[in-house]
Amino acid sequence: MIFKILKYPDHRLLQESAPIYDIDKIFINNTEVTVDELLDSMIETAKAANGCGLAAPQIGLNVCVCVCLLDDKWIKMINPEVSSNLLTETKVEGCLSLPGKKCSVRRYKDILVKYKETVNGNIITKFFSDQNARTIQHEVDHLKGVLIIKKTNEPTIFS
Repeated sequence: MIFKILKYPDHRLLQESAPIYDIDKIFINNTEVTVDELLDSMIETAKAANGCGLAAPQIGLNVCVCVCLLDDKWIKMINPEVSSNLLTETKVEGCLSLPGKKCSVRRYKDILVKYKETVNGNIITKFFSDQNARTIQHEVDHLKGVLIIKKTNEPTIFS
């Protein structure tokens, strides 16, 4: 299933998401789907939009799940938590919810992430760096209701 991606200024993009605990099914458009089916559909949606990640708020669901394309492999993340070091770098980013806009965003270069790939799965703790770290931080920001236009001190670039 391919979802419609919400565009800013839709207020749902600015809301903080709730963690998922012991929930195996979610209702979407009056249809019950498993969390795994939801994540698979989010990957499908991101691929169709030529994106490298997608967070649940971008499809109108304020739950803490996202998908990220890391080293050519799609990773599913449930309740991701990011820890970081002090080293940052600034790079230009785009966003599927802000089509045609790019912003310079400062992010941590290296991060440690705790997450689950399935609701009842084990917690995974993994180190990510460079573009992979940037992609994860971008999607986790969506889960907190934060868009790239709120993380830049420069004017937005329209492409």
